Amino acid sequence: MVRALALLATAAVLCHFSSVANAGPLEITLVQKQGVEQNFAGFVRRAYQVTAAGDWAPGARESARVSVARPACNVTVAKTGPANYRTVQAAINGIPGNRGTKLWIICVKAGVYKEKVRVPSTATYVQMWGWSLDPNKVEITWGDTAGTRGPGGSPLGTYNSYTFAVEADYFSAYYMMIRNTAPRPADGAVGGQAVAARLTANYVSFFRCHFTGYQDTLYCHQGIHYFKNCYVRGSVDFIFGNGTVLFLKCQLYADVVTKGYLTAQNQAKPSEGTGFVIREGAISGTGLVYLGRAWGLASRVVFAKVFMSKIIAPVGWDNWGKPTDAIFYGEYKCYGSGAEEGRRASWAFQLTDAQARPFMSSNWIKARTWMPAAGIIPAALP
Repeated sequence: MVRALALLATAAVLCHFSSVANAGPLEITLVQKQGVEQNFAGFVRRAYQVTAAGDWAPGARESARVSVARPACNVTVAKTGPANYRTVQAAINGIPGNRGTKLWIICVKAGVYKEKVRVPSTATYVQMWGWSLDPNKVEITWGDTAGTRGPGGSPLGTYNSYTFAVEADYFSAYYMMIRNTAPRPADGAVGGQAVAARLTANYVSFFRCHFTGYQDTLYCHQGIHYFKNCYVRGSVDFIFGNGTVLFLKCQLYADVVTKGYLTAQNQAKPSEGTGFVIREGAISGTGLVYLGRAWGLASRVVFAKVFMSKIIAPVGWDNWGKPTDAIFYGEYKCYGSGAEEGRRASWAFQLTDAQARPFMSSNWIKARTWMPAAGIIPAALP
């Protein structure tokens, strides 16, 4: 059954051939615009009902933050010297079962670990720490692409092109770099997708981690995910998938030669309740970059209080040839030379305070319901 589901997921993802040669964003009529606004207002009401359940009081969050200290490790990984394991995957394979909700902490010492890593669904309640407290010193790297041939001779597809895959709930990582070393694909090339990290689980979080690649760097496939103070680098659709995700104070770097896209969110219908929220970080890089394009018919992305450099295309968004009545793309109090409100696509939104409220709450990702159980450290809290 698990294998069948994986094959279905792979088949679905093979449809995501991220060609950069696409028509420009669609302009719509006044009647269509009014329909979009009505749909958007309904979504904001529904989202507010979810997030109104309560947020951490800002004062409580700030007072809880302390300097980060290394945890007590259950096992260690090192390239050389004293350690329990020599590879990250071996440490994951060695996670004991029957722990219930007790955390298992894997500490990875400095080095470049050239391996393809998968955290299976059975390995719940795990933390992985870069022992150097510096993501530049603990790197997991691999170089598969969607076109790479797997053991059976067939292409891996985007789903299995990962360097690091998380399929277990309640997983968190600190101070790690995850890299896909595949070369930059040619514009419009089929099979060039190369995922650094794929997340197919709930309650997955990263603090001060780096993700680097080109096309399809970070695959938030499905589930609730959280990133704080992270760095994501790519060229085309380099944050994509159908997760419910919060990026807080993260740096997004677009390594683009001509034209690229930051996000490709894949919500099929508004009732799914998924989407990407990027808050209080910064966008920089090279080339001409769109904030997002609609992989799904109800693609949902919000940028809030984000610095945008001049690389952002003035129109901002691309509907990718889809109708715009269910697409929800919004910006809220963004700034910088790339935050050109007056030139955005007519079907995208500059949000009011009321419209932005659901996205400014940590309960967008239901933080209070799972972060304590995941052992999220105070400095990493939203």
